[in-house]
Amino acid sequence: MLKYVKVIILVIFLSCLNVQADTTYLRGSINPNTTNVAVRVCASTDCDYVKSDTNGKISISYPEMFEIIGEEGNFYKIRLQYTGFWYDGYVLKEKDGKELVKKEEYTVTDDLVNEIINIGFDESYAKKIAKLKASHPTWIFTPYQVDATFDEVIKGETKYIDTNLIQSSNTNLRSTEDGSYVNGEWKTFSGGKWYAASKQTVKYYVDPRNFLNDGHVFMFEKLNFDATQTEEVLQSLLNGTFMSGNAFYYDENNEKKEISYAKAFMDSGKVNDVSSLGLVSKVIQEQGSKGSALSSGDDKEFPGYYNYFNVHANGATTAEVIHNGLAYAAKMNWNSPYAAILGGASLLNSYNKYGQNTLYLQKFDFVGSTYYTNQYMQNIRDPYTSSYRTYSTYVNNNLLDSNFVFIIPVFKGTMPAYTSLSSDYNEDTTLSMLSVTGCNLMPTFTSSAYEYTCSLGTDVEKVEVSAVATTTDNTVEGTGEVELKEDKTEINIVVTSKSGDKGTYKITIVKTDDIKLSPDEILSKLQINNNSGYLSGFDLGSEASSLNELIRVNYPSASSEINKDGKLATGMTLKLANSGESNYTIVIYGDNNGDGEIDIVDLLKVQKSILNVGNLEGAYLKASDVNKDGTVDIVDLLKIQKHILNVNLIEQ
Repeated sequence: MLKYVKVIILVIFLSCLNVQADTTYLRGSINPNTTNVAVRVCASTDCDYVKSDTNGKISISYPEMFEIIGEEGNFYKIRLQYTGFWYDGYVLKEKDGKELVKKEEYTVTDDLVNEIINIGFDESYAKKIAKLKASHPTWIFTPYQVDATFDEVIKGETKYIDTNLIQSSNTNLRSTEDGSYVNGEWKTFSGGKWYAASKQTVKYYVDPRNFLNDGHVFMFEKLNFDATQTEEVLQSLLNGTFMSGNAFYYDENNEKKEISYAKAFMDSGKVNDVSSLGLVSKVIQEQGSKGSALSSGDDKEFPGYYNYFNVHANGATTAEVIHNGLAYAAKMNWNSPYAAILGGASLLNSYNKYGQNTLYLQKFDFVGSTYYTNQYMQNIRDPYTSSYRTYSTYVNNNLLDSNFVFIIPVFKGTMPAYTSLSSDYNEDTTLSMLSVTGCNLMPTFTSSAYEYTCSLGTDVEKVEVSAVATTTDNTVEGTGEVELKEDKTEINIVVTSKSGDKGTYKITIVKTDDIKLSPDEILSKLQINNNSGYLSGFDLGSEASSLNELIRVNYPSASSEINKDGKLATGMTLKLANSGESNYTIVIYGDNNGDGEIDIVDLLKVQKSILNVGNLEGAYLKASDVNKDGTVDIVDLLKIQKHILNVNLIEQ
């Protein structure tokens, strides 16, 4: 009898080993003609709305899709991606006899997951792709091998602070790196209202795994021309925008002819081998649904010219953006909407030919031998918002189950377990304010600088240290009343982020009988950038006499002498004496020949330096590093070129 029991147990055990660990995936979608379905914090209409990262009430409309993770009475519990963030909440199943949500059930098998792993995706990708494949069997997923680790990519993407910009009132998404944030104020880019994205934000939007869902997987869609995208499909996306009707063009006899915008985009897609639907989505992203000065054709400076894709439309102010964009349109003779759509799309064709044939790869350049340099847009959210617009069009036209090809980047090495926009993962460790009573910090406080000194009289026994974290959820230690030692006291202020990262600000307080300001302290007080004896930050064209006057008016006891008269130029020297004497060298970024101008001569000197033909040293080498990353390279060359062309002025 015991023998038979053992056999039965063995059979059961072996059969368990062969059972597939299939999982059920429940997908929900808002039904057609249904809008503003509230997402609530619990399963009752009396419950509050779930709030977005900017404290807005979340409600969803057709054709929003989400995962159903539970049921409670007349409510589904859902998991939803909204403005990039992930939320759990509850939505009504039906109201007044009308079904609000369509529920669909799919099975994800181990075999399917393993099949996806075998083509080159690791498990963290495969489980998400398997859900999409189970619900859309015609979709094809192809891995794109990036020749860098995820950490290497993030380092490259965050090397320059204006590479990835974000427009949001949520300050947790903004960078506090040097040049993007100074003492509680974020610097704006690209005409204002755009901010450098934080490293945490960049990580999230670079990580493809965050967008492997129906609404946003189309950022990985192959963007070559697709004949199934008919004019009718395009028109459905154009309806309700400034392009819902007709455009025009000039024929070979220079006669004005009308053409529908849908036909214009179809023609442009065919000619340029670019997805016509992608072109429509891109223009709406760039111009908005109502259009802008770049698409109106009635600009006073460049009347009759159009730039639908914002090609070369950059600058520090809105006026500069418009001027530069329309100047380029005039140069290219885009004298009609048709010409601008056809010509502007040729740029996207060049991206496709280069290998950047998805929205994602146009934003994040991981193609060719040099990464990060050929990125179409600065808006880090562009692929996210554009892909949802594409998804909506496919749903509305019953095209969602077409034979789409998705090219999804895969990185070398191990991926992080998780990337998130949640403040719980915030990595910022900066202060927006730091002060010591009666003590002038040297250098003047800047959020990105972590070491300071200051001097106090020998009779001072204690000070009050005050500090405010940039991110309100962070903790700050080391503030309050501090007793001073006889000669030197070191104070550490430790900032801890919610993710556990720590940053330490160090203040060294020195007691002295003579606290007369030193030359370095004077420059710090005047907020003149002093980097190891190199002074910068002066407006281009500033006079040497104005610098002397600034010092004399504010510090009459100090003596200052600049070795030359006229405009401040790279290589000029300042001798400053007060409590001690120091010599400094002026740096005007972009001026590497010392004439106070930025012109073709400076451009050629940088070019020769890159080719190792001519050597730049000292202040002239520093002046050539216009993006201030410690290296003189092709990026600096391009920035000087753009300055000369008045496309984008060099910041001092």
